[in-house]
Amino acid sequence: MLAGQPDWLLADEPLASLDPAHQADVLALLRETAARGAGVIVVLHDLNQAALVADDVLLMRGGRVVAQGAPDDALTPALIGETYGVSAEIGQLPDGRRFIVTGSRA
Repeated sequence: MLAGQPDWLLADEPLASLDPAHQADVLALLRETAARGAGVIVVLHDLNQAALVADDVLLMRGGRVVAQGAPDDALTPALIGETYGVSAEIGQLPDGRRFIVTGSRA
C-alpha cells in the first residue's frame, strides 16, 4: 500500500535488491495504482519485468529513443540488439506470457 494516492508515480528501479516474491508485490502495487487512474512511470532494466507489466515501453540508448510502443512491438530481438548491443530470443510460456533471454554481444 502506498502512503498516499498520487496522481502520478515515478519509480526508478523499484525492484533493485528485492527477492522475486517482493518484486511481484511491488509490480502488483504499481499495476493497482495505474488501474485506479494514476499515471505510473517505472524505470526498469529487467526486460522480462517490463514485458510482463508495462502497457507502453520506451527503449533508449545514449539519450536517444530507439523504440516506443506496446511491449510486443518494442521488445523485439532487433530492437533489443540495437538498444543494448546483445542478441535476444523471445519465447512464450504456456499461459501466454512472453519471456526474453539475452545472450552475447551482437
